[in-house]
Amino acid sequence: ADRDLQPWIAKDDQQSQKMLRINQRIVSLLAELLRNHDIPEALMIVASASDLLLHATDGMFVDGEACTLPQLE
Repeated sequence: ADRDLQPWIAKDDQQSQKMLRINQRIVSLLAELLRNHDIPEALMIVASASDLLLHATDGMFVDGEACTLPQLE
């Protein structure tokens, strides 16, 4: 999955939409893991997935502007 991961793209072609869905799934998965922070295994997964999170959120729009670093709560 990491090999196919690309920054968030605003193009309206089929490949860009596929990459957008992959990134959304990764961010959703990691957000769910963060919600389960009371489970030690979830925190271990998040800690070991920092590069994946960085790639998945690269170019994500935050406050109307694309960011290069994740700005997550």
